[in-house]
Amino acid sequence: MKKRLTITADCTCDLSDEIIEKYNIKLLPFNILTERWSFRDRDEITARNVLDYISSGGQARSEAPGTEECIRFFSEQLDHAEKIIHICMSSEASLSFRNCCQAMKEMDDKAANIWLLDSKHLSTGTGHIVIKACELAEKGIPPEKIKKELEIFRERISTSFIVRNADYLYNNKKAGLFLRKVCSLFELHPVIVMRNGRLRLKKIYRGDYEKAELRYVTSELKNNQKIDNERLFITHAGCSFREIETLRKRIERITSFKEICTTEASAVVSSNCGPNSVGVIYVREQNERVN
Repeated sequence: MKKRLTITADCTCDLSDEIIEKYNIKLLPFNILTERWSFRDRDEITARNVLDYISSGGQARSEAPGTEECIRFFSEQLDHAEKIIHICMSSEASLSFRNCCQAMKEMDDKAANIWLLDSKHLSTGTGHIVIKACELAEKGIPPEKIKKELEIFRERISTSFIVRNADYLYNNKKAGLFLRKVCSLFELHPVIVMRNGRLRLKKIYRGDYEKAELRYVTSELKNNQKIDNERLFITHAGCSFREIETLRKRIERITSFKEICTTEASAVVSSNCGPNSVGVIYVREQNERVN
């Protein structure tokens, strides 16, 4: 017997295996391309694999699933579910949404059973939306109503992260040459934020990187009374256990989240932001204005 509704998402939602299993979320893989081979993110390659490969002199870039891959994925899911809600990485940061739209055009009548959402976020910013979709689906809410609620919910999410330098952002055309040179010359650490689906420079820290991480976390969370305290994600690319625990302790001292989830970024996200990048990603209270 087919499931009534399945929630699917790009693998770049960066949710942990535990959360994926809990909600039975199906993931659409992205690809990592190297000089020798192409690998499916999560299935065949990890963030640490990619970062180690690049640090040893190799070249790797990410690629969204093509139209045929999207058709195959949606068709497989419709074999087991009557309807699908698929949540994509921001269309301003990836071709995934565009390719999924094209896939639906080519699927004819089957496309009527697929609801597609541009998350306007990446990493666990998208992950927050995926979890929300799962919770709404469990209540038996119809997919068209779930999509409308998610379109409102996505405006409440704060997705930001700090990177050690701008090298990886520049190499992947997410930052300009000027920012890369300035960060390298003065040992600056940029904070990047998602606004209207696009990556924007929010702030720059200088000096010791681990201290900059703590300053970033404090700036994002301390004295902010407009945060929904249900769940926060600490999402990182190749950070040490000690680094993450230090950040967690700082967060626990200055906030009172019911749940703090630590997740490692996908190979795609990590290859674009670089090693030791870390983000604190949360949901704002309803009706809060974003500056």
